[in-house]
Amino acid sequence: MNPKGKEAQRQEQHVLETLCREYEILCQIDLSADTYVCDYRKPQENADGTADFPGQGKFSEALAVYVQRRVWPEDKKIFDALISKKILTRQLRTDGTVRVRYRGSDGNSRKMYEMQVIAGTHGENPGDTCGSPAVMTIRRVDIFLADEENIKKELLQRFEKEERRELTVLHRALHTGVWTAVFDQDRKLVKPGVGDSLRLMLDIPQADQLPRTKEEWKRRVRPEEIETIREKFCALLASREKEPSLELECELRTDWGEYRWFRVYGCRFPEENGGYRITGVLTDINEEHRIRASKADGMHRMRSREGELEAVIARLRQESLEKSEFLTRISHDIRTPVNGIKGLLAMAKTHADDREMVVDTLTKAENAELLLEILVDDILHMSQSVKNDPFYHGEVTDLLELLKSSREVFLGEALHKGLVVHPGRVEVKHPKVYANGHYLKRIWLNLINCCIKYNQEGGSIERWIIETPINSSHSMYTFILRDSGGEINKEFMQEIVAPLTRSEIGREDIIQKTGLSMVVTRELAELIGGTVDVRNEPGAGTIFTFKIPMEICPEAGSEPQPDAGTSDADDTCEGELQGETHSHCRRQRAESGDPAVFSRKAGRTAAHCPGRQGSGGGVQTV
Repeated sequence: MNPKGKEAQRQEQHVLETLCREYEILCQIDLSADTYVCDYRKPQENADGTADFPGQGKFSEALAVYVQRRVWPEDKKIFDALISKKILTRQLRTDGTVRVRYRGSDGNSRKMYEMQVIAGTHGENPGDTCGSPAVMTIRRVDIFLADEENIKKELLQRFEKEERRELTVLHRALHTGVWTAVFDQDRKLVKPGVGDSLRLMLDIPQADQLPRTKEEWKRRVRPEEIETIREKFCALLASREKEPSLELECELRTDWGEYRWFRVYGCRFPEENGGYRITGVLTDINEEHRIRASKADGMHRMRSREGELEAVIARLRQESLEKSEFLTRISHDIRTPVNGIKGLLAMAKTHADDREMVVDTLTKAENAELLLEILVDDILHMSQSVKNDPFYHGEVTDLLELLKSSREVFLGEALHKGLVVHPGRVEVKHPKVYANGHYLKRIWLNLINCCIKYNQEGGSIERWIIETPINSSHSMYTFILRDSGGEINKEFMQEIVAPLTRSEIGREDIIQKTGLSMVVTRELAELIGGTVDVRNEPGAGTIFTFKIPMEICPEAGSEPQPDAGTSDADDTCEGELQGETHSHCRRQRAESGDPAVFSRKAGRTAAHCPGRQGSGGGVQTV
């Protein structure tokens, strides 16, 4: 034999021996002739001493015998296609391979066999006699399947391990952790569960240190939030939705003792035993909550700052508006003394040859100019000042000395006009106060000038100053003037803030006159925190009331000062009021809370007595 032929035969024999070690049956089949040849097989003998597919023979008969002996009855039906050679031929022609797995005849599912038929590589059709025959193999595969199962388990474990690692990285990156809670049918907590990421977020070093009961979890929640969380979970368990969920934010205490903000999200799923399982995620939002709180605090401060700025802008606008209104109000009135000066100068030119008249006229013009200059200075000063500025409240002022010094200023002009100035009534326990004496005196003199200027000849002027305690350090001081002048028109009384307008009674035509000093008086009073009120009684005159709260000077004595009396004969009393009359007046004032009530009642009584010295009851006169 050719050496090359021997070598090829040895290689073929080696291949067949290798295949025989793997396969229990290995044979060549010719489907067109329905024959098989099984020269290379492992000896397989049945209980009766016969072998499956012995030697050679008809393929269909040998296959039927094999199926009857070696295949589990319930799996025999899958061989129907193989027993029918037409169907087998069609499948081989279509797919080239037919593979069948089945259980052995003992019914043991762990003993699995596989029959495989592979079409030949030559010939026009698989199984043709003219081509190489098809190959049929039968082998036991349960051993390989077990290996496959082990491989699958190993791969699954490896996949789960990788998945856990990925989830761990994901949870740590997102600051989240998984938690579970199992409840029975009675909605009682049976088993809580916490993932490693959540355990680390709570700074719990070991898994066996995790809270196991509801009471242990309560210790990690702020006490004021326990009831809210309980209501949320009860609502979730009682919900009739298919898979309800909850979401809330709360603070949990870590093992370090600090409280951190977490967002809790959970979804409820039914259990087979009728209970529920809640699976959720816990997200650490402590930094987010801190940023949110910082933003809210910043927004609050910004809104507060905006409110302060708006208040400042509104105040500046109001001050600007008040100054504009004030200047607009006096722009017309300031022309009155100017026109008077111009008229006096014109008279002086007309009577230039009358030296005495010229001197008198120029003297009057000079006095008017001085008064106008003082008023203009006050106006300019007020336009640059802010109301209620503490600068205007800081010096010690003696009210008694202020009234005495002011009486010397206006007394001569009043007597020249034929007016009777009654002694001033003083009901003050603390005459020394912290106030701006210059402005107080200017206001008082301006009010008296109004009484003198618009009073009728032969009329009278009455004065009061009353102290009403506010607290231990402050009192309300009320300055009251009452004249017997003409009536103020009602339309002008309705606009108290407007310049004072009076009408002279006794003329055929009523001439309206505006007093610039009254405008300045009101502005000065508001500048130092006081108010000026004007009331008119038809046929009885006008009452001017100036109110201002002032701080009491601590070193001021609490006892009334002795009677100051008066120094002018025309300023003396012709009789005395009864003590009970003044007590009744003070009682009326206390009951009504209105100093004007006192002034009206006392004024009617004083009409019978033009002037008087102070009497008892703590009342003084100046």
